[in-house]
Amino acid sequence: MNSDDSDSGRGSSSTSTSDMNSPNWQSTFSLRRKQLERFHQKTSDVSPPSNSNWKRTLPKVSVKPSTSMRYKSEPHYEEIPSYRQLEKHNLQLNRQQQKQGNQYRHLIQLMEELVRTEVTYLNNMKRSLEGFTRYLDPDVLYSNVKDLKERLGRGRICACIQFIFANIKKIYIFHRQILLPELQACGTDDVEKIANVFIKLINEDYFYCHVIYAMNYSKAKKICEDHDLFFESYQNWFETRLDIHGLLLQPFERLPRYQVLLETMLKELVVHFEELPEIKNKAAVVSKASTAVKKLTEKVNASMNVSDIIGCCQINLWEQGKFVDLETFRIYDSEYERVFEGHLFLFEKCLVYTENKDTKDKPTFRYRGCYPCTDLSIQTDTVRSKLTVFKCQRGEQQQLEISATSPTIVKWHHYLNNVIKSLRTEMENQSETSQNQRKVHNDELLKQIQRRQK
Repeated sequence: MNSDDSDSGRGSSSTSTSDMNSPNWQSTFSLRRKQLERFHQKTSDVSPPSNSNWKRTLPKVSVKPSTSMRYKSEPHYEEIPSYRQLEKHNLQLNRQQQKQGNQYRHLIQLMEELVRTEVTYLNNMKRSLEGFTRYLDPDVLYSNVKDLKERLGRGRICACIQFIFANIKKIYIFHRQILLPELQACGTDDVEKIANVFIKLINEDYFYCHVIYAMNYSKAKKICEDHDLFFESYQNWFETRLDIHGLLLQPFERLPRYQVLLETMLKELVVHFEELPEIKNKAAVVSKASTAVKKLTEKVNASMNVSDIIGCCQINLWEQGKFVDLETFRIYDSEYERVFEGHLFLFEKCLVYTENKDTKDKPTFRYRGCYPCTDLSIQTDTVRSKLTVFKCQRGEQQQLEISATSPTIVKWHHYLNNVIKSLRTEMENQSETSQNQRKVHNDELLKQIQRRQK
């Protein structure tokens, strides 16, 4: 069987070779070739080679991309973060949010501290006021006192206590009835509201009671030193921790505390929340409030020197309007034709100039003269850092030449201009109101005359 099969295999191979050399096969191949040529001409621009040794290959079809598939540049594919990268990113976000939360919590604590310390300040002041002013009650003042001399002594002390605590009561009433309710109404949501409270109250001169208190401080301190034993015994009687000297210093200590808290709030906003866009406006308002409190503190400290003016008998300083500022200058007085180191005290209605007289205890200010602001005119020389103040009164002209640094000269030029303008507008308004009142009065008189004639 094996030999037959092998013979039959050889026979089939010989038959296939003979079929390939047959004419039928060649005609079939040429027909197939023509069909392929027609197919290439219809489907593509690629033409088959013309030689007879052409081999069958796949047609090259050129596909033109549509307009939606065309890119100006190659698309950028971001790498998809792994689970560990996402977890690390979320952990960083949580830490940042927690840090901002802690910082905002610190800002809330500062606002709460402002209100809390204000309440403590008022409670201490109230306790001391109630204790000391109890002595002003006539039943307590003159109880079991038969000696006239002792009664007069107690009456003098009573007058001193009234002078001391009248100023403190004004400060207490302002803080208790105006400032504290305003701060409590702001809450702890927005630091800008608290800053606006200070700006508003300072601009409207609610804090001027501190300036009046500072102007009277030297006299009040002298009274307390003269009656030190009385105040010490009376303090033990109503059992208060705060002595009279500590009570007198409290208003001076409170103003810088406002400034420190506002500056700390500003630092928290700028350092930790600067990236937020709405924080810039809040930081600007807090900075403005801090600057206003700082200027108020400087004004209060400067007004303490008003009571140290010696020899001021021509005018009453308490009738010259509000205190504006105090500064040291080199002064040339044309009336006495002499140059000296002195101070200018500016009030709303007059300009007082003094000469410095240093003593062992403290520097004093010798009164040299005053210029009413209604008769003032000024001339500024910023190049030579000089300011000339003229006083024209009763046909006579006097002048003061003051020298200082350029910023100080510019600042005082601004002060004097504002005071002169405000006084002139006030005088014009008063003249208009007086003319209107006179006109109304004349009209009423005419009507009465006409009624009588009828």
